[in-house]
This record gives sequence, C-alpha cells and structure tokens, in this order.
Amino acid sequence: MIPIAKPLIGDEEQREVARVLGSGSLAQGPEVAAFEAEFAAFCGTKHALATTNGTTALHLALLAAGVGPGDEVITTPFSFFASASSIRMAPSRYGTSSMLTTNPARSFHGRTGYF
Repeated sequence: MIPIAKPLIGDEEQREVARVLGSGSLAQGPEVAAFEAEFAAFCGTKHALATTNGTTALHLALLAAGVGPGDEVITTPFSFFASASSIRMAPSRYGTSSMLTTNPARSFHGRTGYF
C-alpha cells in the first residue's frame, strides 16, 4: 500500500479523542456545535453545517445552490464517484442531468457523456 499521507496524531489529539469518547456524545453533540460555530466565524458566514462525509457535503451544496428539475451539472470524470452520484441525488422531477466532460487538448480521452 502506498500511503497518501501519514497522520500527525500527538498526545493532545489523543487526549481530545478520549475526552469526546468518554462523554458518550459521539454525534451531534457540543463538539459538533462548537466546530460549526467556529467554522462559520472563520468563513465569515452566519451558519456552517458539519456532515458525515464528502458525499453528503456535496449533496447539501447542490441543494443550497437550488439545483433541481431540468438542471444540468457538469463535472470532471477524473474525480471521486461522489461528485457524480451527488448530482444524481439532487431532487428533480425527471432527474438532474449529469455530464462528465474534459477538455480534449488537456485530457487523456476528451470525451463527454451523460449518465
């Protein structure tokens, strides 16, 4: 296996994880609320929402952007599957259209296609 990155986990991180585990509040507890408030302040916005993973984050971003019936969302095929699957999950009467596209001059295959 080729590691992508070696995590840097020190004593402080281990203590904080143990503290949260010991609290019994592993999801949607005070730590999550504090993180959301701090992240919103960092971004200069009123609200921030922690999600369980990148797929749900992309899905919520599409909902917030108002993607819906008849909309076409274009994404790259050189991405994680979540990019396209999140588009397909966006609410619509007939299903949103997802297009995978690349620039032929700068890609391996230069094809486009709907799914």
